[in-house]
Amino acid sequence: MAERETIAGLHKQLKAAFHKTQNIEFRQKQLENLALLLKEQEEALCEAVYKDLKRPPNQTALEVTTAINDLNDIKSNLKRYLAPERKKSGWLLVYVKNPAFAGDTQEVRLEPLGVVLIFGAWNFPIVLSLQPLFGAIAADSLISKYLDNECYKVVVGGPEVGALLLELEWNHIFYTGGASTAHKIMEAAAKHLTPVTLELGGKSPAFIDKSCDLQKTARMIAWAKTFNCGQICVSVDYALCLHSQLMDFIEYVKQAWKEFYGEVEQSSDYSRIVNTTHFDRLVGLLRNTSGQIVYGGKQLNRDDLFIEPSIVVVSSLDDCLMKEEIFGPILPILPYESLEQAFQWIDNNPVLEQPLVLYIFSTDSIAEEQIIERIPSGGVCINEVISHVMSSWLPFGGIGKSGMGVYHGKYSIQVFSHYRAVLKRRFLMEPLVGKIRYPPATNRKNWLLGMLTRQSI
Repeated sequence: MAERETIAGLHKQLKAAFHKTQNIEFRQKQLENLALLLKEQEEALCEAVYKDLKRPPNQTALEVTTAINDLNDIKSNLKRYLAPERKKSGWLLVYVKNPAFAGDTQEVRLEPLGVVLIFGAWNFPIVLSLQPLFGAIAADSLISKYLDNECYKVVVGGPEVGALLLELEWNHIFYTGGASTAHKIMEAAAKHLTPVTLELGGKSPAFIDKSCDLQKTARMIAWAKTFNCGQICVSVDYALCLHSQLMDFIEYVKQAWKEFYGEVEQSSDYSRIVNTTHFDRLVGLLRNTSGQIVYGGKQLNRDDLFIEPSIVVVSSLDDCLMKEEIFGPILPILPYESLEQAFQWIDNNPVLEQPLVLYIFSTDSIAEEQIIERIPSGGVCINEVISHVMSSWLPFGGIGKSGMGVYHGKYSIQVFSHYRAVLKRRFLMEPLVGKIRYPPATNRKNWLLGMLTRQSI
């Protein structure tokens, strides 16, 4: 009861504080403080993440850098990103295009939604918590996580605390995580008609086209599959490889892993699974797969939360490895005979459709476009892995089962903003307009009204 009352009290404080942060200079100062915090505490952040995941510090340093880059983009361009968008208002131009709005001033303003709730995620706690926060601060929305002062409140806890937060009314909810929790968030949001942004995951495929550089492709996929031990929503979930290239591709992936990690269990560059629950789930997938484990699958240490990188050649879409997002260092490979066959597999399987990322490895531009057109996805990465999420200039988000809404850079501001239309009319046109739009209607008035309001391209 006390915890519920505490959370309700924080929510009330945030409601009361809304509009106290409208000054752009104030927001820029908050963003500058966050940038300073990240730079000063980088070593401590790397150490904290290592304690949780045994993630190499250089990988967490990359996460910090990604957050700082995104923050700097928002901070440096804040006034431009928030500037009202003026629509065509020149007398002659508007008269020709749409005479009904001649002389009017039309603009779109970005205004804060209000008090918002952000749920981060454990696998990349810095960027997945802070990048949406940057947008919320920049948009002048108030937050109930990650900062703690009059306008920004921190609430730490598990599912029970999350459930208490969802009982309250928010102006927007931003969630990063799994689909099962996303269903609960949408149900709670529906009670208050609260808009949501959902950053989920899914089974992101790697299409390996016959034209690609197979060795370089294998190295990229091998790295992506073991970055943070595969615990990243934009990891390559499974690979689609031509039968004729299968054995070579497997050998190249094995070579890459041996080069990267040597004796992998002793490698300081190899992370661990987050907890025993996820460890047991991944081991269960390895034990229950009907596919052929062609590499790995044997070195499993529950006490150390260690699972070695593994390759499984899958022959059926009914295999357990193809039924859920893997989120671990297991690479299923699905051999195909033609791109059309691969397209049909994805088109006819609800689990595989609409991935968060579509990875394409090809030097054939026609094949690239064919794959992009046939497979809807949140984003596309060609001949590269994961790097697209590091760009502040590209929107990041899913589609369908992989999520809804996008963020990063200016898109993070837009998430927490309302596009408010403002039209200002001078009474100069009222004598003319008034004669034809007010009753009683006549054929001539109707004809003139049609001419006045018809918009040309």
